[in-house]
Amino acid sequence: MAPRLKIDGPLGKGLKKVLTKRLEKAQRLLDSADEDLETAVHDVRKEFKALRSLSRMIRHLVEKDDYKRLNTHLRDASRELSSLRDVHALSEAVEVLIGETGVAADEREPLRRMAASSATTHDEADPARVQSALRQARALLEPLPHLVRSLDLPQHDPHPYVEGLGRSYREARDALAHGFDTHEPEDLHEARKRVINWRYQLDLVALIWHPVLKAEVSELQALREHLGQHNDVVMLQGALESDAGAWAELEARQAWIDRAHGVRSKLVERSEHAAALLFNDPPKRRAARLEGLWQAARRS
Repeated sequence: MAPRLKIDGPLGKGLKKVLTKRLEKAQRLLDSADEDLETAVHDVRKEFKALRSLSRMIRHLVEKDDYKRLNTHLRDASRELSSLRDVHALSEAVEVLIGETGVAADEREPLRRMAASSATTHDEADPARVQSALRQARALLEPLPHLVRSLDLPQHDPHPYVEGLGRSYREARDALAHGFDTHEPEDLHEARKRVINWRYQLDLVALIWHPVLKAEVSELQALREHLGQHNDVVMLQGALESDAGAWAELEARQAWIDRAHGVRSKLVERSEHAAALLFNDPPKRRAARLEGLWQAARRS
């Protein structure tokens, strides 16, 4: 279970403890990456996203340089590993495409083999580059526990934290509206990043009203996954449309490109429905309700 903030304890101390635990987990995952590279990279990048989301919530409460350093190190560490993740995302996109279209086995297996071959070739082509990326990520994380311990955060008043939460809710709501208006992959990808911020931040304070907020976090996770699958299918579609590389030789390539278009539309439609429910409240009302629940929980 993800570490959460104890709502009736010292808030600043508790948040720094959560950040520290996540940093320690990220380091452990990097140290064990040789055992299962794909799983370790996937899991550690989730930790980076959580850490960046939580640091974004408190950026107005800390020194500008401290926030910039924390965010930059986490961003750069994630980027070091992004290419290791992207190639395996193609295999995941293939499974989404197959699952959504229900094509026959003789049609889907060539696509699966192509994705698996790309991932294997990538992993085996340059092991030195893989190890270099892991070393760079470890080095970028190394100074962060000390930085987190040095942060001066409010201890007792939840209002400053609710301000950060409210801003993230508003940013996610606005980004989703824009993405659904344009349907551009870049805009939907940006909306997903804002949803991720809100999802991790709400989970941090879920003990305010655990059964209810936990359920909301679960629905936010589903929305995140719909948008993530859309992004992966966009990446796969780009590979299929390219006339360079092995994907250009795939049998029935145009049929798969057409299917990718259809699956993207389905995923956007699901995302719109979920977002309409999850982001129904105006931002000020959502923040006020959350703060009221927080205060009520502390009194009870």
